[in-house]
Amino acid sequence: MRLYWIAILAGRVRPSLALSGGAHEPLDAVNAVMAGADVVQLVSALLKDGPGRLTAIRDGFTRWGDEHGFASVGEMRGCVSLSNCHHPEGFERAGYVNVLQSGRFPATPWAGH
Repeated sequence: MRLYWIAILAGRVRPSLALSGGAHEPLDAVNAVMAGADVVQLVSALLKDGPGRLTAIRDGFTRWGDEHGFASVGEMRGCVSLSNCHHPEGFERAGYVNVLQSGRFPATPWAGH
């Protein structure tokens, strides 16, 4: 859900976007940046595995970008965000399906809350 909201907000709001919670692997950082995050918080990975883990994540992130033809982090950032989507209705529909499948529904004032 965090990636989905970063992808929606990227390019549409002025503040920097940060992904927090659950990033432990290079691909977690890749997904966050591609969604539009400016930074990825890696506190849990640092505390669990020590400073060497940050180097491993950075190296894996760089390797993934090189293998997939990205010349820079800036080129990668937001490439799968809603603002770069050619069919926004499909993006929004996919988000709706994810919410239904997760079973976690946001509280709404019109639902008796």
